[in-house]
Amino acid sequence: MNLKKETIKIKKIPVFAAIFLIITGLAGGVILIDKGQGYFLKASSESFPQQVKITNIDSSSFVVSWITDSQASGAILYGESSSVDKTQKDIRDEEKEVLGNYKIHYVLLDNLKTSTKYFFKISSANKSYTQAGKPYEVTTAPEKALPASDIAQGKILTSQGTPGVGAIVYLSLSGAVTQAGLVEENGYWMILLSKTRTDDLQNYLNYDQSAQIEEIFVQAGGQTASAILAAGSDNPAPDIVLGQSYDFIKNPNIPTPTVAIGSNVFPTGTLNFAGFESVGQNEEVIIVYPSEEENINNPIPEFFGTGPKEKLLNIVVESEEKILDETNVDKQGQWKWSPAKPLTPGNHQIKVSYVDKDGFIKTVSRGFIVLAAGTSDLPTYTATPSGEIISPSPTPTLSPTPTEKPSRTTVPSGQVLKSGTDLPTWIFLGGGVMFVAIGLAFLLL
Repeated sequence: MNLKKETIKIKKIPVFAAIFLIITGLAGGVILIDKGQGYFLKASSESFPQQVKITNIDSSSFVVSWITDSQASGAILYGESSSVDKTQKDIRDEEKEVLGNYKIHYVLLDNLKTSTKYFFKISSANKSYTQAGKPYEVTTAPEKALPASDIAQGKILTSQGTPGVGAIVYLSLSGAVTQAGLVEENGYWMILLSKTRTDDLQNYLNYDQSAQIEEIFVQAGGQTASAILAAGSDNPAPDIVLGQSYDFIKNPNIPTPTVAIGSNVFPTGTLNFAGFESVGQNEEVIIVYPSEEENINNPIPEFFGTGPKEKLLNIVVESEEKILDETNVDKQGQWKWSPAKPLTPGNHQIKVSYVDKDGFIKTVSRGFIVLAAGTSDLPTYTATPSGEIISPSPTPTLSPTPTEKPSRTTVPSGQVLKSGTDLPTWIFLGGGVMFVAIGLAFLLL
């Protein structure tokens, strides 16, 4: 039997085609790997915290704000030691399970201990950032009795006339800690100026509520605005348009504010009294000021809060002489009331009652203490000398050292700080490796 030997012929691709595939595979792999690395570096740089500011420092709270080039999640990791063990979300995410993405970030840390040093790191897009390799530090102020309430408020608009929602208003007074407030829906902002501390945090600032010069800076991501005005013109302040700079001291022709004079206007959402929070649209009445058992250095305090629009409120102040009065919630859901006569020093209680939508009478109450004249270490208000302009101190900025990039560490386990995805990076890297492998395979054939 004759067996025929059959030779298996392997077809070879032309040399020029093999060279072309090798070069294409290697080049494509290098490009895609570089693309993947570039994507990762770009994502990191765009979520890098910039213009970090610590504001609103008080005895039990402070605010941290910053901006990022792209939309990113944000939170603060903080504690009483450098091994930060607590997390505080952006004020807009406090009722959410998943963090939102913003270019402008505003975190209120409250319920803190007085005169206590706190350490914190900034979490941005699931990466934590420090200052020159160490956590940021801030010390809360000693507890002091609050002076009479004083509010600054106004409206921020874009150049197209739309509300500047999400911008941050920084308000500076000479020799004081800068105050900040988040611009809410419809462009309104509000700052409780009476909580402004001196630079050394030892006292609340003594300033003239009519003549004191205020400097306002508005940060809205790609756009900013600035304004100079007197304290007597800040409630309400003239509308501020992003991209503009105003001097309402030199220019007496101040445009008519959108906010009605004497009103506390926040139509919807959350009120941010420079870190003092309450609900604006609420079916229940809330007493915003004073806080429970708060010391008040004013015998005729102004009480204020929020509630159902145009609701009639009955006011009772339990004192040596009981006070009975009533007031109304305005169309914006705000109310305020002051006694006609001075309150005697000592413990008092205010009760606010109303009839709810179901016909039931509901009551909220708040205890407070009126201090006797001369017993408080709070300074009395004195007028600024005529013609003297007090230059506002620069906004405190704790930016990462330019020569040393902030260190990045993994967000502690158990923290819900999910946002974004690394999938595109892995796709680019995987594609690059595949092309390199194809090129090498043809090279070895």
